[in-house]
Amino acid sequence: MSGKGGENASIHGYAAPQAQQITYGIALLDNGAEMDSISDILPNLQQTVSLAAMLQEHGVAAEHFRDVVADYLNR
Repeated sequence: MSGKGGENASIHGYAAPQAQQITYGIALLDNGAEMDSISDILPNLQQTVSLAAMLQEHGVAAEHFRDVVADYLNR
């Protein structure tokens, strides 16, 4: 995934406890620094991993991160 200026970025899923249930979010990282994150988006780890893989595979730019995640969730 490429950010502005050709910087490399990666996306990782993480778990956050919410009301005795684990939900997963996704973070956009650039050289290990968190640039953006969206918590509590999916209740399933595999779906979250698939979303992260899709974002990386398609090289989604950092400025489109939130829009693409929203589109994915609304499909």
